[in-house]
Amino acid sequence: MPGKDDKNRMRAQAASSGNAQSGGNFSVTRHLGRPSPALASTVTANRARASAAFAKDHIESRGRETLFEAPREVLELRRKENQMAAAAKKIQARLRGGHERERILRAPVHEDKREAAKSFAKSYKSAETARSHMLSEPVSSGREAMRASSTNLMADIREVGSLGVKPSEVKTFSGIKDRQRQKQGVEALEQKRAQHGLSEDETLQLSAASSKLRMRSEVSKLIDKDASGKEQGFNRLASAIYFQTKTAGEMGLKHAIHTTTNPASLGFIQRDGIDPTKSQESGRGDRGFYGAGDRETSLEEIGAHGFKPHDEITHTIDPRAKVRDFTHPVDRPIISNRSADDAERDGRPNRGNFVKKDTLGAEAEFAALPSMRQRSGINTIKYTAGMSGYKSQAVTKTYNAEEQAQQQVKLGGHKETFGPHQKDETTATRRDVHAHRQRTAHRVLFAEIHDQAQLMRSGRPRAAAVASEHEVRPKK
Repeated sequence: MPGKDDKNRMRAQAASSGNAQSGGNFSVTRHLGRPSPALASTVTANRARASAAFAKDHIESRGRETLFEAPREVLELRRKENQMAAAAKKIQARLRGGHERERILRAPVHEDKREAAKSFAKSYKSAETARSHMLSEPVSSGREAMRASSTNLMADIREVGSLGVKPSEVKTFSGIKDRQRQKQGVEALEQKRAQHGLSEDETLQLSAASSKLRMRSEVSKLIDKDASGKEQGFNRLASAIYFQTKTAGEMGLKHAIHTTTNPASLGFIQRDGIDPTKSQESGRGDRGFYGAGDRETSLEEIGAHGFKPHDEITHTIDPRAKVRDFTHPVDRPIISNRSADDAERDGRPNRGNFVKKDTLGAEAEFAALPSMRQRSGINTIKYTAGMSGYKSQAVTKTYNAEEQAQQQVKLGGHKETFGPHQKDETTATRRDVHAHRQRTAHRVLFAEIHDQAQLMRSGRPRAAAVASEHEVRPKK
């Protein structure tokens, strides 16, 4: 095979011979002027053809050189690459076949996974929606609470000015207003329950709010006390803004049934009229003329004290009569009898004197109290003499000896025997009795601990312990 230098010489000779041949057909004479145009064009064309032929031959020769001179390593590398590519294709084909078999075998599993994924996505979406709602709800509720608080604050400021609240009474005013608003919330939930019913959360909210308002600490916000803790009466702000005066028509009060417990009482009432001073001072409404809203409540009331019924007098209440309302369930502890400790401290089993003072101060004819014997019963107490507040009066029943005996048998089990002061069988009273027993037990326990400590300091228990340690044990 010729070398590269030999090929280059051959190309140079071919080029020189071609030029000689192309130029040999024409006689070139040297002269002072330029060659003729025809000669110049012919020379230019010949040169262009020679250059094109040379370029073509050069390119072809370079291609042949590249092909002939390619190293064997490159060819071997290409061959191996081709083999590897073919092997990879076979492997991929086998893998595709394996994947297909695996897909066929696992199709049920994948289907279950898809269903599980759909269920999870649905649950996640619901949970995310609930979470977004929960995150946005406190913001909206917080804004509503701020608006309500601002509105209440402005109303309180106006009310403080109209009542002439002193700086020392601001805290008391705030506590009473807070209780009043909580009571209004309870009333709204009770009204909703009567009309449409309550959800589970609303039922729990109503129960919690009602229980809170019945607590002793909440009730004490309405009552003034002296330095020793003795109750003095309802706070003037409680009488002004918390306890309400309504008409008998608004409260649905139509009748006041008074059952006498003495055969001569009917004659006195018919002859001298109604005289509240003849009644007992220890009652829940203090000294006043009592009337129940129905016969059953009236019999329960007198039966709880162990009295026999004689004559039933029914009064028709004027719907325009003013009534001081103490009947709300959350105010029941106010009317209930005090605990034994509180009764001993205040010298009275109940707050009847507070009720009477508040009613007369509001210029109302009646005070309406919840019955502690009949759950739904209401008692009215009249503190003024005469028939004011009543439209009519009539004797509606006279009990004979047999009916009196039946009533005593029927109501005999309800007679209260709680000690020196009669007590109401209510949850609040039972709680007070339990607390009193706990305090007594604690005092006894503390006394025993104190005595034991005294003995320890005197050294007697230690000597006994030392003696027990040095007892002579029998030998084995």
